[in-house]
Amino acid sequence: MCKSCKFLSNFRSILRRSLNSKIPNFLLIEQSVCRCVRILFETNAQSCPELIKQSLEFEFLEFLLEILGENFLQKSSKADLIKAIKSMEKNSIFSDKISKILDSCQIWDEFKTQSHDLFLNDVNLHTPALRAFMEVSRSDLPYKQYYCEENIWKFCAYCNNDDVIVVFVSNDDEKDYHVFAILDHKVYDFDTTLEFPCSFEKYFCEAIKFDDNLKSEYHRKFRIIPSGAYLKHFCSDRRHMLDVQSGVYTKEPPPWPAIIYDGKVNNLNEFRRMTPKDNNLIDQISIVLDTRRFYEHFMRNKSNN
Repeated sequence: MCKSCKFLSNFRSILRRSLNSKIPNFLLIEQSVCRCVRILFETNAQSCPELIKQSLEFEFLEFLLEILGENFLQKSSKADLIKAIKSMEKNSIFSDKISKILDSCQIWDEFKTQSHDLFLNDVNLHTPALRAFMEVSRSDLPYKQYYCEENIWKFCAYCNNDDVIVVFVSNDDEKDYHVFAILDHKVYDFDTTLEFPCSFEKYFCEAIKFDDNLKSEYHRKFRIIPSGAYLKHFCSDRRHMLDVQSGVYTKEPPPWPAIIYDGKVNNLNEFRRMTPKDNNLIDQISIVLDTRRFYEHFMRNKSNN
């Protein structure tokens, strides 16, 4: 079990013991522990699927919802826990399970639309990473035509924002693919003729559309990967662009070095692949959806924000 996961059980026992014993310094402990929970999930909800998995297995989400309904919690502590829950909900792999739990909880209905940032005394909405992202334009970013997977990898590194979601789109044939990113219900696609960024609704309706008029073999599938996991695990030596006989690139490569590290040279095909494999790392850090579920997934996330 990872250190972050061990913290979950410790938090539960610390908060409960403090409440039951009514110790004088409880308010200070409450504030510190709730703030740690928020930071834990804000930092790791996307990049550590095991944390979310353990949270669900420990019924930690249900515990957070339970204590949100308690009158003893300060507003700032409740705000920290609300923010932690919303960070959990953004995890692309377990969002369906988390949303199901939240939708069935009457307590959550009272808090899900609350402007909880107003009660946080240490929230910085103007960090350099956030400012850089808000001001980003296509011309500011590294780009090389025909290398969409590297363009998006560079985009994730530039934004340094765990809320960015990477999307590989292909089909069971796996002969062609494309890669783009989504953040705050906006699509960042370097190769689209639509605006950059483009609202998810417009991008879906004009660039993707449903598969109803396509033959079944051309139905699309979408692999969704948290940006932190993509930055950590993706690698490519660009062999897919090399002519086998001549060894010459069929398309000029980007000016930056190939994304290779720790002896890993190429797993692009694992991200392009839309059929599951047993005990495969890429399948563990991502989720594959068909076109309709992909649309419903992001439309539901919009309504929850």
